[in-house]
Amino acid sequence: MASVLVVDVDPFIREYLRNALERTGHIVSAVESVEAAGMAGLTRRFDVAFLDANLPDGDAIGMLGAFRNRLDGPETIVLSSMADPDLAERAMRAGAWDFIVKPCSLDRLTHSLRRALMYRAKRSEALPPRLRNCGIVGNSAAIRQCLEQAGLAAAGRADVLITGETGTGKDIFARAIHQSSALANRPFVVVDCAALPSGLAESILFGHVRGAFTGADTTRSGLIRQADGGTLFLDEVGELPPEVQSTFLRVLQERRYRPVGARHEEASDFRLIAATNRELADMTAAGRFRSDLLFRLNSFVLRLPPLRERREDIAALAVHLLAREARRDCCEVKGASPEFLAVLAAHDWPGNVRELVHVLRAAILAAGGEPTLHPQHLPVELKVCYMRGAMGDAGESAQDREPQGHVSGQPMAWREYRRRVLDEAERRYMADIMRHAGGDARRAMELSGLKSARFYQLLRQHGRDLS
Repeated sequence: MASVLVVDVDPFIREYLRNALERTGHIVSAVESVEAAGMAGLTRRFDVAFLDANLPDGDAIGMLGAFRNRLDGPETIVLSSMADPDLAERAMRAGAWDFIVKPCSLDRLTHSLRRALMYRAKRSEALPPRLRNCGIVGNSAAIRQCLEQAGLAAAGRADVLITGETGTGKDIFARAIHQSSALANRPFVVVDCAALPSGLAESILFGHVRGAFTGADTTRSGLIRQADGGTLFLDEVGELPPEVQSTFLRVLQERRYRPVGARHEEASDFRLIAATNRELADMTAAGRFRSDLLFRLNSFVLRLPPLRERREDIAALAVHLLAREARRDCCEVKGASPEFLAVLAAHDWPGNVRELVHVLRAAILAAGGEPTLHPQHLPVELKVCYMRGAMGDAGESAQDREPQGHVSGQPMAWREYRRRVLDEAERRYMADIMRHAGGDARRAMELSGLKSARFYQLLRQHGRDLS
């Protein structure tokens, strides 16, 4: 039994396929448009999709890209009323499983469906483990590689070192690995190594017995004891005090420790996940971090990319964070104009996602009661950087093309010049917004803030030029 989506403009074909496939035990959803298919995809997971190539409200081939970019997107069988070799080639290049010309027999359709399901079953057996309910936003190649690596880490018990700049989400990945592992129902204990007070670090980590030092009025268990059977997360492990590093190395090797002032050792069976924004190899060379401890931590290294290396995720991240802020503040979700998202995508974000959160909060406050965020709601520094970059790009591109106000050396009428400039701006915008949405037209429409009719008008107008 499989979950099947039928997207076809012809109501007869929709009902014919629905009835035929349901009789063979499949669960079928049948819709008539790109928009309806996008809505169905938000609420359901499908194994196979039958997709009409000639839908009235958008580019069906564009939907193939959206399906392919999803981590668990359906195998797609394209149906066309025309035997068009060029269309068939476009569909197969976009990731279609099969291309079938209508009308055709039911046997032809069900045979293709069976083959697609067999392929899907074999492929799923070979896929690496994935994180469960991780809440990590992004569909770029960089972040998908991180998710795959984190899934592998979650499936094993090796110690993990997560590296990346401040604000890249190291703590989120650490928690996601824990929650997707066999230890998900066990403790997840966080140690902020940068906040360990000098002289008390060993007591906090290993615990102490009564009378071990002045002020130790009671026996207290340490964080390592609390992590027994679960995961110990050492955040900013590069800040671990030098006097603790040697002691902690032995704990890692033997999973045994001695509380401060105690006569006997105790055991703690924990999994270690450490994170750092420092170059530990450089610290080791400078004598500030033990080389043998670094060797122990290096068993499985996960590097998180900075936001500037995955710009295509910024729009989706911003929309996600705006919704989160609205839930936190119990207010309406702010929309984001295309110009607003363009400024965000152009920024380098030295503070990464953490900086993006602060900027969005400031923009929400600046917008007041306005329902949609625009560039004027952003800090001045971001707008200045954006304008400098835009002017630089314009200067470079102007050297490589003929002036837009002329055709073959002849002046162009203002109306024609304006039409061409607007047409090019629309084309570039639609290409950018579809790329940000991973080819998902419904998602792109939400990001754009445009009315449905206007968005699909632009998509039809520029659809063939968006690749």
